[in-house]
Amino acid sequence: MVTDLTAESAPQETPELPLRRNLKFQTYWIGATAGGTGIGITNLAFPLLILSTSGSASRAAMFGAIQAGTQIVLGIPAGALADRMNRRGLLIAAELVRLVALAGVAAALWLNVLTWVQLLATAVAIGCAQALGGPARALILRTIVPRSQLTQALSQDEVRVNAAGMLGPMVAGSLFAVARIAPFLASMGGFLVSLCTACLVPFDGRPNGDAKGRTKGGALEGLRILWRNRALRWITAAAAMVNLAGAAVVLIVVVMLKQQHFSSAATGFALAGEALGGIAGATVTGRLHRWMQPGKLLLTVCWLCLPLMAALAVPLGPIWIFALMFTFAAGGPALLVMVDILVFRQAPDEVRGRVIAGTFMAFTVGAPLGSLIAGKLLDQFSPQTSILVVCALLAIPLSLVTAQRSLRDAVWPD
Repeated sequence: MVTDLTAESAPQETPELPLRRNLKFQTYWIGATAGGTGIGITNLAFPLLILSTSGSASRAAMFGAIQAGTQIVLGIPAGALADRMNRRGLLIAAELVRLVALAGVAAALWLNVLTWVQLLATAVAIGCAQALGGPARALILRTIVPRSQLTQALSQDEVRVNAAGMLGPMVAGSLFAVARIAPFLASMGGFLVSLCTACLVPFDGRPNGDAKGRTKGGALEGLRILWRNRALRWITAAAAMVNLAGAAVVLIVVVMLKQQHFSSAATGFALAGEALGGIAGATVTGRLHRWMQPGKLLLTVCWLCLPLMAALAVPLGPIWIFALMFTFAAGGPALLVMVDILVFRQAPDEVRGRVIAGTFMAFTVGAPLGSLIAGKLLDQFSPQTSILVVCALLAIPLSLVTAQRSLRDAVWPD
């Protein structure tokens, strides 16, 4: 049980309307979905572009590692900013950065002057925007939805995240087959919609709390809160390891399908299975929480990942990969809502931005390392062998995490 976090301060009063009639939430949801789709497009479009122009899996891995690394490095400062500055302004700034960065890539492709240096700069810009926008969006959601509806809103938001993740790769793969510039233009459209809704949705973006959080610790306060609780430490470690393996496997799958001469559209379809699985999982989040305590739920999902990842090495084509990715992702929404219940809702508003940023940073710290590991493995081994090596690397730390009684015995807070 989480015992070392103070009770949440009373949220701003919001009319108890059904979510479907909550104009603020629905406007937020549309913009977040559009922006998430844009990110989903770029997540596949950039590796496809780099592989088609350079043929280097290491360069594709480096792009992903730099993007994720920038997001991680700036995550903690971004959380502190979200506790001290107007969250609307931070969100608008993040959307503008993404839009301008993609416009630069599209223009360079049109003029046939795109360079590796510009691609690396774009990776930094996208990572920066993700770091700024993530905590701001999470905090904004809590100002436009009553606390009694927050779990329902988060489950619907998981549907949005995974719907965007499903559409993004499919759109990217299909459009890239038509023209290299096409997916980047489509992602710009998504970022533009997201920017417009950030400007239009009515909410109070000002931070709450005494002196805007200055008396509640420094920028690292979020990480301190996580570290003080033993169960949360191991939850964070398990999620970070699975994210590391997941980032590695996605790149390996892209390279494997390319070597098997499947089209970019087929690759997009295969990766969309992960998002569709997340949508299905969001519909059963409440049931999973009633059936299992948080520690056992986390360990069950993590251990199920191993055989599913290993099965990706069997060369049965995009439909097989789609089905495995679907199953792999079905438990994700329940884990993310679990983190919100165990961590975010237990933190006072004046430090919640730093808690969210610290948690996101801890969860994603393995992603850039996973991309780099995948690139190095692909330089030495076949994609199938690389997948099996990643699974073996994941099994060792998962065994250590499973041995922790504090995690196995973790329970839901009262």
